[in-house]
Amino acid sequence: MSSSADDVAQVRTSPNDVFPLALAGFCSAALMTGIAFAAREATPQDSLTVAVRTVFATLGMAALGLMLVLRRPSYADARASVTSEGLVIRHAGGQKVIPRSAILYAFLVEEDGRWVVDVQRLTGAVRVILAQREPAERIARELGGMTAPARLRLRIKSTYFMFVGTVATWLLVYCGLIALPWYPVLGTLLAGAMLPAAIWVTKQTVPGLVVVSQENIAVIRPRGVQVFSMSRVREVQAVAENQALVLMKEGGEIPLALVAHHDVDKPPRGVTLTPAQRLREAVSSLTA
Repeated sequence: MSSSADDVAQVRTSPNDVFPLALAGFCSAALMTGIAFAAREATPQDSLTVAVRTVFATLGMAALGLMLVLRRPSYADARASVTSEGLVIRHAGGQKVIPRSAILYAFLVEEDGRWVVDVQRLTGAVRVILAQREPAERIARELGGMTAPARLRLRIKSTYFMFVGTVATWLLVYCGLIALPWYPVLGTLLAGAMLPAAIWVTKQTVPGLVVVSQENIAVIRPRGVQVFSMSRVREVQAVAENQALVLMKEGGEIPLALVAHHDVDKPPRGVTLTPAQRLREAVSSLTA
């Protein structure tokens, strides 16, 4: 399956919190391990030498990684198309292919008279900006996403307990790394057992996204996407300022906790609706 032709577009990329969190975890783990081995040196001078080398090496990795994280390539006159491989972006400097397996979801947004295909990935978003609606709809459809323009976008924040769980699991990983020089087997087992759990918990702390359109409600998180057809939605209740409950016609319900205003989709000036109330009003206008 592919687009019939390449469509001239502007392409902008924006990372999320996944790369910074991965960079912080990797550098801190390297620092902990190096300092632990430095403590095993025969003399204090040797320990200090190894520790200083470890610190400077870690700072170098952090600086290089930060440059890669903050780099946001954009292309003014790119050509975008969809093939069996994924989203293909051809620009003056070459070609970039975003595999389908790396795409979480795609949806359509109208901004300032232009049409934007917002392609959500695990590590951030790629925004394909086109002048015409038809090619934008085609790209979103061929990526298996939402073709009706988004009426509302909200953020989903992480909970305090997930933050505490992230800190606790990474502390156990660090304990295993620190134990490596003295107890290699125990340290390897502890760090190896806790690292997958730490990565999983960290992914849960990355903010998610709620997108509402005439077609459906999409809940996009790094761990996966939930899409609910608007024809199945009965109503949305605003349980609290940042908590909503989506009630389905067949009797089920989907809780949405810690919803917040989106950075580029904030309420108009003078409108005092909470995020949960905005979600309720948007769905009510589409299901009435």
